[in-house]
Amino acid sequence: MNNDAGILNPKLSSPGIMVYTLAMAKLSKIAKMVKMTKMSKMVKMVKMVKMSKTLVPAILLIGIVILLSACGSPIDDSGDPGTIGTITSVDIAENGGDRLATILVEGTPEENAGLTSDKASVGLTKDTVLVNGEDKKYLEAEDLQLLTVGTNIEIVFTGPVAESYPVQGGAKVIRLR
Repeated sequence: MNNDAGILNPKLSSPGIMVYTLAMAKLSKIAKMVKMTKMSKMVKMVKMVKMSKTLVPAILLIGIVILLSACGSPIDDSGDPGTIGTITSVDIAENGGDRLATILVEGTPEENAGLTSDKASVGLTKDTVLVNGEDKKYLEAEDLQLLTVGTNIEIVFTGPVAESYPVQGGAKVIRLR
């Protein structure tokens, strides 16, 4: 018997058994490495898919929220003044409801010619827009310190006023002058 036959048939010789065993061990290692590489690639792909299933919607949601907050409606400070004058009285509301204060505004008949009235009792709420130069914002309790006796303002009413003297109505906009 020659040694070549032992390589092909491990039962024929002990050197053949050793070569066969080594060859099989190497092939087994190679097969495991290939499987592990494929498995690790598959595991990575599965993790990426899982991550993208949660990450993509989260990124989209954040983007939508940012877009919607950027598209907020601007503060409407439009409207023609109904009364122009000086604050002569400030009555700050104590109940903490929607009404923050009531002010009395008195102007001259000449200054208010063609306007609603030269004297008005005006309710101020959190929906009232305060315009101070280029700045405009919804009125807050802290802003009442700007509305003191002697301050010159323009009032844009929210709608119709009670036709009394002074007229009574709610302020849509207060413009500091």
